[in-house]
Amino acid sequence: VDFYKFKNSVSSINIKKQESYYNLLKYAKIKDDIELEISHNFSISNQNNDISNSYDLVYIDSKEQASQKQSNIFSNKIEWSQLYLTYEKEPDQDIYRAGFNIPIAIFNQRKEESKVALLESKRYKLLKDSKQNELSFELKKINTNLKNLQELKKSTKELISSQEKLLEIYEDSYKIANTDIIELQIVRNNLINSKLKLIQIEADIEKNIINYNYITGAKYE
Repeated sequence: VDFYKFKNSVSSINIKKQESYYNLLKYAKIKDDIELEISHNFSISNQNNDISNSYDLVYIDSKEQASQKQSNIFSNKIEWSQLYLTYEKEPDQDIYRAGFNIPIAIFNQRKEESKVALLESKRYKLLKDSKQNELSFELKKINTNLKNLQELKKSTKELISSQEKLLEIYEDSYKIANTDIIELQIVRNNLINSKLKLIQIEADIEKNIINYNYITGAKYE
């Protein structure tokens, strides 16, 4: 029963693994399948909590700069609506006229567009300040999570070690009929659950490291 139960679990995990694999390729915009190392461990690339190269901040900063440049363009640009040249022949003289038609509405429109672009630039500046504050707290949370998870990983490994020793004792006791199968199975299941917990802890550590590297703008190959 246990064998088929875990065999079923492995099949379910493989389905999720394949789904995650193809999602990863889709997000990375990779056209061909690539082989990934299952045992790969992520590491923190930037140890000094620097968020200046964060992808989110770089994106917002580019938007702010674009809006600022747009504002400058609108404030300096003049559109000539019409260039005209006329000629009139009088009995005693020839009259030439040349000039430009500059509708006032165009200047007003450009002025409003410049204001809108400037306001947009200020909006991105405020958004950037807010995002910097948010990312700073997110890094603090990740650092705390990693510290706690590492401690939890250590204590879980110690628990597994003691459970393995306990299982040995129960297996030896079962061989000489001093322990029934139910007791042995309970000890074994406790060990299995602890190992599953350790796997989840390690996965959580990896996720936090990935998020940390993303926030600090680390680049993966």
